[in-house]
Amino acid sequence: AVHDELGRLLAETHALLRNEDSTSATLEGIWNRWRLSAELILSEKGREAPEETDLLQQLRDTAQSVGIKLQTLGELPQQGEAANLLLAAGAEALTNLMRHARGDELFIEGKRLSHGWSCELTNNGELPKGPIVEGGGLAALRKKKESAGGVMQIETWPQFKLLVLLPQRDEGEADNV
Repeated sequence: AVHDELGRLLAETHALLRNEDSTSATLEGIWNRWRLSAELILSEKGREAPEETDLLQQLRDTAQSVGIKLQTLGELPQQGEAANLLLAAGAEALTNLMRHARGDELFIEGKRLSHGWSCELTNNGELPKGPIVEGGGLAALRKKKESAGGVMQIETWPQFKLLVLLPQRDEGEADNV
């Protein structure tokens, strides 16, 4: 899965660098996706990212750099495994919004539960034209969520929704956004 994402990023980077019409904003967007991918890899390996960063702000910056507005509602995890799992879900939702749904807004609504977090990711893009096939990114996301004790559900009607239930593992995750 990480291999697939890095392969996609490499191909997109190569295409952008060959395109003389690439804007600095487009190049900044791809750079932010590389940085976000590196942080996800480090968090999967149990290592800290080189800098102490707000993971949700990283996702918001990446979204903004590719022309997508990220809106958050409710209470979302700010640190620990739940925040990393939410970041992975947000990165996948952002990628799919750009590649398939052609929207420009991503919404993440969170709710604190007694055992963790419930987060719904929706967008203002086009509805899927058929059933969602969980290929590379979504399949990897499901595996990551389930191996951490979480749950992932995809709905396509009346709007696309990615629902993730994230386990509570670390103390101090109850901060508000």
